[in-house]
Amino acid sequence: MIRRPVRSGADVDRLAEVDPAALGYVAEAVARARAVLPARVPLIGFAGAPFTLASYLVEGGGSRTYARTKALMTDPGAWRALMERLCASWPPT
Repeated sequence: MIRRPVRSGADVDRLAEVDPAALGYVAEAVARARAVLPARVPLIGFAGAPFTLASYLVEGGGSRTYARTKALMTDPGAWRALMERLCASWPPT
């Protein structure tokens, strides 16, 4: 659950920049899992694409209808700013 959902351009502006290095624990978890699995066992992961991440931020959690996400998309400036914020560090290094 997102405590303060993004519902406007002002909400996008208040989002903190994410330092990709702060997510190093994810790579560490994958490395640890890979180390204990036999080589023949595949490790499958999931990473939310920008639209998925945006939807969670806007809806405040999961949704079946994405009504709030669709509503924010009617404000092209806010939607573009959110997408640019979520894609700022893509591709990962």
